Amino acid sequence: MDLSEAAPALADLVAPLEGTVLRVLHPGKSPAVRDVTMFDRTDRHSVRAGALVLAIGVDPEAGEALDVVDRAARAGSAGVVLRADHDPPERLGDIANGLALLAIPTEMEWGQLYSLLQTAMASGGPAPEADAAGVPVGDLFALANAVAVAVDAPVTIEDAQWRVLAYSNLDQPIDEPRRQTILGRTPPAEWQQRLQEAGVLPRLRAGTGVVRFEHEGLSPRLVAPVRAGSEMLGAIWIAEGTTPLGPDVEDELLRAAQHAAVHLLAHRTSEDVVRRARGAYVRELLSGHVPAGDGALRRRGPFTVTVFALDPRREERWTGDLERILSVVSLFAEDLDRDAMCAVVDERIWALVPTPERTPREQLLVLAGKVAERAERVLGAHLVAGIGCSVDEVAAIPQSRRSAEQALAVLAHRRPAERLVHVDDVRLHAALLEVLDFGATRPSLRDGPAAELAAHDREHGTAYLSTLRAYLDCHGDVARAAELVGVHTNTLRYRLRRLTEIAGLHLDDPDERVMVELELRILEHVS
Repeated sequence: MDLSEAAPALADLVAPLEGTVLRVLHPGKSPAVRDVTMFDRTDRHSVRAGALVLAIGVDPEAGEALDVVDRAARAGSAGVVLRADHDPPERLGDIANGLALLAIPTEMEWGQLYSLLQTAMASGGPAPEADAAGVPVGDLFALANAVAVAVDAPVTIEDAQWRVLAYSNLDQPIDEPRRQTILGRTPPAEWQQRLQEAGVLPRLRAGTGVVRFEHEGLSPRLVAPVRAGSEMLGAIWIAEGTTPLGPDVEDELLRAAQHAAVHLLAHRTSEDVVRRARGAYVRELLSGHVPAGDGALRRRGPFTVTVFALDPRREERWTGDLERILSVVSLFAEDLDRDAMCAVVDERIWALVPTPERTPREQLLVLAGKVAERAERVLGAHLVAGIGCSVDEVAAIPQSRRSAEQALAVLAHRRPAERLVHVDDVRLHAALLEVLDFGATRPSLRDGPAAELAAHDREHGTAYLSTLRAYLDCHGDVARAAELVGVHTNTLRYRLRRLTEIAGLHLDDPDERVMVELELRILEHVS
C-alpha cells in the first residue's frame, strides 16, 4: 500500500491542534505525514522524507535553526516544529520552500506534543474512508441521515452520557421532546426521569437489543445501544414517523447500531485529540503560563475557574475513568458559554468559563449543581465543587484557580453537609486557609509557645494545648472553657497558670493572644 494514501495530510493532522497547541508559521504544501521524528544532531535519519520533525533543543533565533530547516526541506520532510512564543526570523520561511513551519509555546513539553501528534496520526491514518453503506467514517450526521432513510423515521445519535452527537435532517416529523433534545444537546431532565423509571436506560446499559419506549402524548420510540465489546459507546434513537415502528424497523435499527460502532469510535478518537489539546492549553493557563499568539481563548475576561473533585467524605470511592466526568462537565460548561474549556488536571476536573455580566455567580452554582446531579445519576460518581473568583485577564487565571481550591478546602473542613460552594460565600475562611498555608512555611509562625506546649504534652502526658485552645475559643470565658474541656473551673485556672509559665505566655496581651491562636491553627493545619 502506498504510504501517502494511508497517511494523513499535514493540514488534517494539525487542524485539531491548531490554536491550542500548534501555530502555523508557514503553511507549506501540506503533504502526507508518514512519521513524527525528534531531531537528533547525531542521527542524520532523524530528518527524512515525509516526517514532521520536532526541533528539540534548537533555538529558532540561532543559526542551527536555519540548518535544520534547510536539511528538512532538502530531505522532503513534511514540516518542522520549533519551540517559540514569537515568530522566528523571516529567513527561516525564505529557505523553507514547500516545507511547513510550526511552533509550540515555550512552556509546552515536547513529549506531550509527540503523544498528541501520534494520537492524531492514528485517527487520521489507516481508517477506512467509508463504511459498507458508503457513509464517511466518523460523519455522524451522514450516518443519522442514512439510518433515517432506511427506517423512514427521524433519528438521533447520542453518546454514553446522553449527549446529542448528531440527528437526521430530512424534513421528517418532529415532536416537541425531540426538538427540546436537539436544542438542549441532551434529553430534558423530565424525560430522562421518565426513561429511567420506565427501565429504558438500565436496559440499554445492560443489554444489546432494541428497547421500545411509549408514553402518552409522545411518538413511540425505539433505541438500540452502540457497543464496542462490553463498552457502551452510545445509542441510536428513532421516533415513529410516517411508518409504524414494526419488527422490520427493529431489525434495521439493530443492524445500524452494530455498524455504527466504527463511526462512534472514530468520532470519539477525533474528540479525544481535540480534548487533549484543549486540556494541555487549560493546564498551562491554570499554572500561569499564557501561550502567546493563539486565539484558543478570548484574551479579555472576566473568567472564572470551577473545580470538581470526587467527594472525599464518601466511604465508597468511585473508580471510573475521570474522562467520563470530564464529558459531563464539558457538556454543561459549553452550554453555558461555548468558549468554556475543561480539562482533567491532578485528578480533578477543571472548568474555565468566560463569565461576562450575563453569567452571574448564581448561574455558575446552577452549572455545578447540574454537573453533580448528572454525574451521580448517570455515572454513580459523587462530586464536590468549588467556584473561584472572577478575574479580568487571562494572566490572572491562576488566582481564580487558587480561590476555587480554597473554596473546595473550606467545603471539606467547614461545610460537611454541602457539595457546592462559591468562594464569595466563604471569603473569610478561604483567606484564613491562605494565611495558614503561608504560616506553615514560616518557622517563626509555627515554632512558638503553642509548639512548646505540644512538646510538653507529648513528654509529660498533659493537656495544656487543648486547654489553651478551649480558653481562646471561648474568648476567655473560664466557665465555658472548663465545660468544653470537661474539668472544674479551678482545674482550668490551674492549667492556665501552668501553661503560661511553661510557654512564657501573657494571655492578657491581645497581640500575644492573636499570635498564639494563629500558631495553634497552623499546627492543626499541618498535622
